[in-house]
Amino acid sequence: MSSSATINSLQYATNQVYLYGGLFILITGVIGEVFNILIFTTLKTFRKTSCGFYLTIVAISNFGQMITAVLIRTLNYGFSIYLIQTTWICKIREYSVVFFALMTFTSICLATIDQFLSFIRPQWNNLRLAHRHIAFACFIWLGHNIPYLIYCDISSGSCQNLSPGFSNYVNYFVWPVFLGCLPVFIMIIFSILAFYNVRTLNTNQRNIIRLSHDRQLTAMALIYVLFIVILSLPCIIFSVYELDLINITAEQNARNRLIYTFLSMFYYECYAVSITNFL
Repeated sequence: MSSSATINSLQYATNQVYLYGGLFILITGVIGEVFNILIFTTLKTFRKTSCGFYLTIVAISNFGQMITAVLIRTLNYGFSIYLIQTTWICKIREYSVVFFALMTFTSICLATIDQFLSFIRPQWNNLRLAHRHIAFACFIWLGHNIPYLIYCDISSGSCQNLSPGFSNYVNYFVWPVFLGCLPVFIMIIFSILAFYNVRTLNTNQRNIIRLSHDRQLTAMALIYVLFIVILSLPCIIFSVYELDLINITAEQNARNRLIYTFLSMFYYECYAVSITNFL
């Protein structure tokens, strides 16, 4: 097979992965997040707990990620429907994708910390404090993402970050640290601590109904953390690996693009997999 034919085959395979993988993630993700939002906002068991509030924010952020990231990518690469054709759509899309991702990881980290503290400092487990934490996180990430509105624009027919300095910051810090090592480390540590506490706590020390609710919330947070770690890290690691690749051929670039597409589907699945919470 000639090099051009191989490249065309790889590009076709990439588009098919975006088409079918994107549709699957979009459908399951939207349905799952809608159910999660309804459950966390209507059931008294979750509505009046700070962990339930954090998981509600996770569901809302995941829903936003489904619309701004998965839907647009699926339409773009799977159906050849290009929605990002103007500067302002490009800027808002890049700004929103990173904001929702940061809010998802921040909220799930706060949920795991909250579940750990609820067993040793019950007075810290309150809705008012949770509201302040989320408001502060929104303020920080909204301000942090302002450069996306400045430096992102249409170039060579696609939406790109046109600032080399900001691109380096995003590639070498935002993705590997804010959306990689840091939240994963926090989630793993506090999930293990919360799991240990919920397993060892004597039922005589706490109302049996409250203990049952705490165990349920802890289990939901732990399951979601497990999926995030498994699904997100490979894509982040491969993205950092690609940054060091120089002078590669068109065929190698097409092959890497296919690999990244597979891994990105797994990455976006971590925003859709919270349907397991509903189940």
